[in-house]
Amino acid sequence: MVIKMKKIGLYAWFGGNVSIRERFQAIQEVGFDSVALYWGNDYPEITGNNEATLQMIQNEFHLEVENLHAPYQHADDLFSDDEKKAKYVMQLYFSCLEAASRYHVPVIVIHLTGDFCNPNQINPKGIERLQSLVHFAQAKHVKMAFENLTKNGLPYLDAVLKQYPDECVGFCYDLGHDHLYSEKEFEILKKYQHRLYALHLHGNDGKKDEHKRIVEGNIDLEKFKMILKNISFQCPVSLEVIQNLSFRSYHEFKQYVNLLKEDCLYLLK
Repeated sequence: MVIKMKKIGLYAWFGGNVSIRERFQAIQEVGFDSVALYWGNDYPEITGNNEATLQMIQNEFHLEVENLHAPYQHADDLFSDDEKKAKYVMQLYFSCLEAASRYHVPVIVIHLTGDFCNPNQINPKGIERLQSLVHFAQAKHVKMAFENLTKNGLPYLDAVLKQYPDECVGFCYDLGHDHLYSEKEFEILKKYQHRLYALHLHGNDGKKDEHKRIVEGNIDLEKFKMILKNISFQCPVSLEVIQNLSFRSYHEFKQYVNLLKEDCLYLLK
């Protein structure tokens, strides 16, 4: 594999007091290939209208939208005994799949669990409910990438990837979460490398989920770079930096976006 040929991407809502249009202008101008978007109505002051923003990205700035991140506030309800709660979260995922298909976005990212999951009591109803999503994703030609989250959530991820070997079911590797919650760092990436459909790359100090630049944490990036060079995957090398930042000018904002690009390129050296 020629790692230097990989595309580079960026989660769109990484912080910064600029307009939505200026944000994507800077992302395009510094040379990113793609962006990832949050697909919910929770933060309209940041994301604007989802569909209008997506069309602007594709038609005006000609950036690829690599994935849509499904809302995650009710993720635990997928495994609830309350059918009404489960139906609500399932409808969110169906909506994301439909939108991804309509706008030719290849992947949606899903949190299987929230903060209160019990790793020793995975409700089989949740696993079974995913069957209809798998059929819908297959019909819509969209992949679902389930993300590694807290340590308690890892058995859920293992269970779903084992239950559904279908091509439309895969893995979103979150580097920051792995650094925080895994006993053997990078092992989950190596384990599911052939099902890797999305990357969330960000740094932290091993104590909090800070979503900093990768170079600002204490992750062993040289080891991570070596793993990237030795596994096969098709998705962009993509950052999920989320910081509350303020810039005095568009020029200053663009300089920061360029630093993020340099972080991606560093991983590909």
